[in-house]
Amino acid sequence: MKRIVIAGTGGLAREFTKFFGSHLEILGYLSLDAKEYDEYKLPGRFFSDEKNIEKIGTNLAVIAIESPLVKRKIHEKMSQYGYAFPNFIHPSSVVTSSVEKEQGLI
Repeated sequence: MKRIVIAGTGGLAREFTKFFGSHLEILGYLSLDAKEYDEYKLPGRFFSDEKNIEKIGTNLAVIAIESPLVKRKIHEKMSQYGYAFPNFIHPSSVVTSSVEKEQGLI
């Protein structure tokens, strides 16, 4: 099972957790907002300023933040720390063959 950390604790992070929580080991959430993490009882640990891959336990991450500008800044910063951002397709999703070819799934 892949181990992953999620950047964000808002609605998109909670949706990702619900959709993929049984397919991934979610180690925790990178965020500045511990209130949301506590309020929604998200799984794993809360990482406020921790960016060290070894301390977190994975280099795989998903950025679950809606704002494209904020997402881009976080992606740039996390990439500098060595994080990788895999593509996720839920097992129940219907994917056209053109997308499958583009993603290297066939």
